[in-house]
Amino acid sequence: MSAATPTRPTHTYSDGPVNISGLLQNLLNDTFSTAHCISELLDNSFGAGATNVHIHFDTDKLKSHFVDEGNGMTKDELGQAPVLHGRTGSSEQKDGCFGIGMNHALSHLTQNNGKVHMLSKCDATSEHSGLYELEIDLANAVKTNSMPIVPHAMSMSSYTDIWKNYAINSAKTGTIIQTDVDPAIMEELCEMIRSDQPENSLRYFLGSRYYKSLEDGSSITIHLNEEIFTVAPANPLVLDKVATANKSEKELQVYRIPGTNEIRVYYKNADDVTGYKQFDKSNRGKFIVDDPAEDYLLIGTLKQISAYSDKWHKLKRKQLAGNGITIPEKISRKFLDELNGTRIIRNKKVIQRFPAPIIKSGDESHRTINYDSLCNVSYKASDEMDRLFKLNINKSTLADSNVHRSIMLTIKGLHDEFIKACIKIYEKNKAAKVTAAVVAAVAVAEENTAVVEEPVRSKKDTSKKEKTHKTPTPVATKALSVTVTPIAALSQAPVPAPAPAPSTKVIPIPVPEPKVGVTFSKSPTHIVFTKGDKTYKVRYKGQYNKAEAYYKEQLMELGEERFIEWICELGPLNDRFMM
Repeated sequence: MSAATPTRPTHTYSDGPVNISGLLQNLLNDTFSTAHCISELLDNSFGAGATNVHIHFDTDKLKSHFVDEGNGMTKDELGQAPVLHGRTGSSEQKDGCFGIGMNHALSHLTQNNGKVHMLSKCDATSEHSGLYELEIDLANAVKTNSMPIVPHAMSMSSYTDIWKNYAINSAKTGTIIQTDVDPAIMEELCEMIRSDQPENSLRYFLGSRYYKSLEDGSSITIHLNEEIFTVAPANPLVLDKVATANKSEKELQVYRIPGTNEIRVYYKNADDVTGYKQFDKSNRGKFIVDDPAEDYLLIGTLKQISAYSDKWHKLKRKQLAGNGITIPEKISRKFLDELNGTRIIRNKKVIQRFPAPIIKSGDESHRTINYDSLCNVSYKASDEMDRLFKLNINKSTLADSNVHRSIMLTIKGLHDEFIKACIKIYEKNKAAKVTAAVVAAVAVAEENTAVVEEPVRSKKDTSKKEKTHKTPTPVATKALSVTVTPIAALSQAPVPAPAPAPSTKVIPIPVPEPKVGVTFSKSPTHIVFTKGDKTYKVRYKGQYNKAEAYYKEQLMELGEERFIEWICELGPLNDRFMM
């Protein structure tokens, strides 16, 4: 690296301990996708205090322009911007820390086969003050193994051709990065910008990553030739549309214990008691009631929000539409996966989404609640917190297995507790609905017991036979009675009213007037409720073995309370009561 001159700072990467040509080519083999590269350049703009960012793509000239109205850069700062691995440390005010993200983005967009032109204005006292520019030829750097970095005052041609045409406000501060774009990358960008699928959409990707900044008033606008696309905030939880019982918020404090360096995550449990979870080798956690001691070192604070809905795609319809996405009639798992999961938020940016777990066993409704329960975990960046989350150069490759064990297990444990609470609410509501269905079916049966009158014969036949009427069966019971009759099976013919057996057990179930007696039995395909000559059947829907087990092992042995519970659990076995 050559020494900088007082009037014109110059950094030159050339032969030495690092091969510049090899380093630039290795940047293309890293884990940065095109969307992540766009995100890295946006990080620099928001980190510089910008609230509005314009991204321009010209498919004819194969060029891009990233424009912001942030604080701009001085001549020296502009010279340092493209320095490889120019680390600055973690900060709450910005998203970068490794000093390599912008280099990845520029290498990826150009595929190291083009030029990058950077212009910046740091002084707003006059239109022509504080204007500097810098040009980097990446294709030549790979070829010659040398990359000179020479910032200088902006030329009139650059000012006229780039700054005046693209600056958000040419008289104000800001930065413009112009790059050549590889044809294949440009084609990919066009597809992503116009995509109506959340898993492929650049707009939804950016809207979900920067939703906090966008909700706070920032804006991202994409210009594709003459078309203009806005990026709408895509808040993953839309808490204002979620019922209070279906959301939970916890504050977690991360402490380091002096001497042992043990990491503990303290929080208040459901009983408002402070403590932390202690995990054994099998990751089972036990809540330990404890307050952090005065000498414990507070490293950082996490905010965890869990929320459940069975219709996230409908709650997010507006934000999806704002990013050009329409909800299809038949929704794919990929579509839903992009809406669900656990998100890690560093400062104001979502840096990773862990997919929702796919559980293949157990009750289907419980599996669905698990899948549809979302979680956001946010923290303010610091060197120590970033180490506990083991951030990579590409922060979006964060893996849950790399996060500190105590932190990740506590997050998962609290989210599991939330899911269990949602399941309990679901079961309670389901039982109430099924009980209401039973009551409604009984009410219909009562209405159908009205007097049935035989058809009146014609006048010429009245002398031969008088009119007769059936006498209605009197209803003497004052409570709904369910007669339990253990029957092995019923034929497919209409089920007659079974004769009362000596061992018949009458179970009173309180329901509104009027009330009728009902007998209960089982067939190979149905649960059968019978009243007189009326039969109401509940279909097993392919779960005969489950019903059989209930009937033989539990229903006849556990008595009245279990019988009522069992009826309430018929919900998952069938769609509705059938006449």
